Amino acid sequence: MIPTTIQELSQIIDLSTSHLKLIDEQTYTHKESPEKWSKKEILGHLIDSASNNHRRFLLAQFEVNPIIFYDQDKWCKYNHYQVAPTQQLIDLWSALNKQLVHLWTNLTDEDFQRRANDQTLAFLAADYNSHLAHHLNQITGYIYLN
Repeated sequence: MIPTTIQELSQIIDLSTSHLKLIDEQTYTHKESPEKWSKKEILGHLIDSASNNHRRFLLAQFEVNPIIFYDQDKWCKYNHYQVAPTQQLIDLWSALNKQLVHLWTNLTDEDFQRRANDQTLAFLAADYNSHLAHHLNQITGYIYLN
């Protein structure tokens, strides 16, 4: 399961990076309503998710069941994603996810049985990919996982 999960994330990064670059700025910044996120803010949310998941996977290697949560709406608001340069966000998102692939690749099967947020790292990795694919589909309209 773990090699498949790592391969899935690598494929998602490769496919979606080119798709993300095809979207025009007006489409990225359009908001259906003031309380909904734009596509750019969804991408920002994925940056925050990658950052927090990196921390989960890192800390779980030397702490017992670290609990890491964050207020996604506040993180999106105070990171000012709506006005950030789009290419910068794409590059940051890609780099953070490539680092996750690197981290996961260097974990053992035993490491993936360690826990964070009361879940195994194996579960969290698969869940991360599903979450990522769902939100990337909202941005690009492409289905990244079956």
